[in-house]
Amino acid sequence: KQTIFYPYMDALRYGRGTALDIKVSCDAYKTDDHDNVPYVEATAVYHEESGEVTIFAVNRSLEEENMFTIELPDAELISHSVVTGDDVKAINTVESESVYSTEGKTEAMISILPPKSWNVIRYKLK
Repeated sequence: KQTIFYPYMDALRYGRGTALDIKVSCDAYKTDDHDNVPYVEATAVYHEESGEVTIFAVNRSLEEENMFTIELPDAELISHSVVTGDDVKAINTVESESVYSTEGKTEAMISILPPKSWNVIRYKLK
């Protein structure tokens, strides 16, 4: 599985429904081309048939984890999966899969986004 496999799989599996207008507030950094690049980018989808909300979040920080607080009343956590690794240039081969999906750290409405990570956080609305 190529390293991009998991984000594509997650988007195909959970990215269906109504896109939600969410607000993310976080620190930012500067690049040669941009002055205000947020460390965390996120989007969310509501799937009416299942009553689920899926949040896709990326932590661009190379070194720092970010606490991600979610304000979603009357919801129960289903899962939090993370794809991350120490080496941003890591690749998967037939012999070795160094980039893979693992369980993330979420307590109720607060998730920890590891450095250099793709996160999928799912909730069931009550």
